Amino acid sequence: FAQGEVNCPYSKSIMHRALICASLASGLSVINNVTLSDDIIATIDCLRVFGADIKIAGNQIIVRGIKEGKNKNEVLEVNESASTLRFLIPISTLFFDKVVFKGKKSLFRRPLVVYEEVFRKQKLKFVEEDDQLTVSGKLKSGDYLLNGNCSSQFFSGLLFYLPLLPESSTITIRKPYYSQGYVALTIDILKKFGIEIIKKTKYELHIPGNQTYKPTTINNEIDYSHLAFWLGLATMNGNLVCNQVDGDSKQPDFKIIRILQNANVRISRIGRSLLCEKSTYLLDNLGIDNQPDLGPILACIASQSQGKVTLTGVKRLVSKESNRLNAVCNNLKNLNIEVTRFSLDKIMIHPGKVKALAPLDSYSDHRIFMAFAILATISENPVIIKNYECIQKSYPNFLKDLAQLQIKFEYIN
Repeated sequence: FAQGEVNCPYSKSIMHRALICASLASGLSVINNVTLSDDIIATIDCLRVFGADIKIAGNQIIVRGIKEGKNKNEVLEVNESASTLRFLIPISTLFFDKVVFKGKKSLFRRPLVVYEEVFRKQKLKFVEEDDQLTVSGKLKSGDYLLNGNCSSQFFSGLLFYLPLLPESSTITIRKPYYSQGYVALTIDILKKFGIEIIKKTKYELHIPGNQTYKPTTINNEIDYSHLAFWLGLATMNGNLVCNQVDGDSKQPDFKIIRILQNANVRISRIGRSLLCEKSTYLLDNLGIDNQPDLGPILACIASQSQGKVTLTGVKRLVSKESNRLNAVCNNLKNLNIEVTRFSLDKIMIHPGKVKALAPLDSYSDHRIFMAFAILATISENPVIIKNYECIQKSYPNFLKDLAQLQIKFEYIN
């Protein structure tokens, strides 16, 4: 395309957090700017089992908080949503005697060892199986020591839960501490719902007990991890206006704008929109420790840089919906792009002409599919990508939005 315009979906990260906080607040909360996806629907369905009354009204979700705790056993269907599972495990112990979380096997292949250690230490039940997890017993307040190189979702799960206990708690974080931005995002949204988390130091959080969630109205932002795909498309193809982009955000993936501007990609602001232009650019060597969701699309953008690009922190890509490190390397090679793997945590991408040498595989991973669909737009020949249905997880309208920009594709069996 030569030029076009796109409306990005709204943030999945903020939606999960706001839905949970609103459900824990006594009274009526409103969340504006909603994009429904499989992951968000999983969180809504689970919170309804908790007892929250959640109504979807167009671009708005109205939540009446949980009135009283239930003490029976429950089954919660989490589908393939790691956020839903990891955010709700601690809270579930407050509401139910025993909970069985059920979902796709691919979800339960992802690590839960952080919670397993916490539950074992407190002599509580934590039993993992192929497609389910059973927990029982109530987590206690106290001092929690967690490794900082694990997913921030574990920290967030405890931060939703611990303020509701009578006694205060602390979370101490062992170095290295990745994904701090997502913990900061959780703390920011908790604050909007009247919950205070005190940051004693970079590595220590104090959580006062006996707090109460207060209902509020919250305006969601666009999802910057999804904006990254459209900025990638524009840098390689033509001028694109991306709408409803705020001047600042607590979302860690907001950094994509600065990363591309530093590489000489022409991005300018027009009111609440960004204009991204087709550009000749030179990406810096990048660490993706704190923005792992940007990994796949940054690797694709790097393939068209004016020089080789080294990506570090790529071990964060291994335990996602797929092994994203393998998926990125395999798909780039099948598009005629050379990749050097120095270690589990460092790769170098050698830019080149994009040409399909073999079909690509999304590995049923939404971010892999979308990243390589973007890169496929500049291929010298048609590109086949298997398993497109995975986009339902986060961005169901991705292909529809691509089609509106006159990008040609067809569905094949």
